[in-house]
Amino acid sequence: MRKNLNLDEMAFKHTNYVLSNENLFKNIHYSTVQYCNRDLCKRHNDMSKQVYAALRPIAKRNKTFLNFGMGPGFFENLIEAYGGYNLESVEWDEQEPNFRIIREHLDISINGKYICNDINLDNFNILNCNKRYDYVLLIRFFPLNVKHADLNKVKNILNKLKKYADKAIILDNLEGNYNKDVIDYFNSISDKDYIKLDSRLTEYCILNL
Repeated sequence: MRKNLNLDEMAFKHTNYVLSNENLFKNIHYSTVQYCNRDLCKRHNDMSKQVYAALRPIAKRNKTFLNFGMGPGFFENLIEAYGGYNLESVEWDEQEPNFRIIREHLDISINGKYICNDINLDNFNILNCNKRYDYVLLIRFFPLNVKHADLNKVKNILNKLKKYADKAIILDNLEGNYNKDVIDYFNSISDKDYIKLDSRLTEYCILNL
C-alpha cells in the first residue's frame, strides 16, 4: 500500500514492463498502454478517489462490494490506505498479467483476490467465489460499453452477475459510452440513484440485478 504513488516511477516501470514482454503484449490494447502515461495514471487514481468518496455513504451501511476488474489496483490501494470498505476484488485471467508491475509498485497483491475467465463466455465463472455481495462495482467496465456490447449483450452480462451480487453499480461516462437503448434499460432497472462526479466519470447508477 502506498499513499505516495510516485507516478513518474510507476509509468516508467510499466513502460519497461510492456516493452520487455513482447509475447505477453502481442495483442496489446489501450487499457494496457494507457498506464505508460503518468498523467493518465494520476487521472485514474484521482477518479478512484472520487469513487471512494461517492460510495462512502453506502459503505457506511456495512454493505459488501465486489470490484469487478481491479486492473492496476488504484481503488484497492486507497482502501488499504484509508479503510472504510468491506470490499473484495476480481480480475480476469487474461488481463491479470497486464497490470502486474503497477500492482507491485503499489504493493497490492493479487493473492486473496478472485480470478475469473472472460465474462462473455457461456461458462463464465469467478473461481472459488462461493458468496454473494450487496454490490458488484463496474468501474469503467469496458465489456458493457458501446464499443463492445449491444443491449442484448449488456443484459446477458448483467444476468451472469446475479449469481454474485444483488445490485450492480456502474461508474462511467454513461452518455459517452452507452447507447440510448442501454441507458433506457439501466433506467428501467435502476434505483434512480444517479450522482454527478465530474466530466470524465460522469455519474454512477445503481441497478437491481
